[in-house]
Amino acid sequence: MTSFNTGNQQAGNINMVGGNQFIQGGQYAYTVAPPEVLAALETLRRHLAELLPDPAERAKADRELHHLDQGLAAGHVTKTEAANLLSRIVDAAQAAGTIVSAATRAGAAVTALAHWLGPAGAALTQMIH
Repeated sequence: MTSFNTGNQQAGNINMVGGNQFIQGGQYAYTVAPPEVLAALETLRRHLAELLPDPAERAKADRELHHLDQGLAAGHVTKTEAANLLSRIVDAAQAAGTIVSAATRAGAAVTALAHWLGPAGAALTQMIH
């Protein structure tokens, strides 16, 4: 008989197997975001003009953030997918000449989201000044 003692674990997937394990096709962890994360996402949507001066870019980002909000609320989006979308928005802001700073409301929201994303948000954290 195999016995496991994992203690306090915080991960998307924990596989405990007494013998061999074969996973075909990948393994994904979907996370339902807590209310404070959804609030940070809403703050970012309200303050997109700080990041994206171009109305077309701003509208595109707003649509993407709306879908992200719905996906996170329902647990249909991975943290990696969320980090990739947020990184694209910050990249677009930087390409437009915006300095993304944690001192702004939008930048503070991105920073809060990046911290919640953990390792998936590490690169995003480095993009904020």
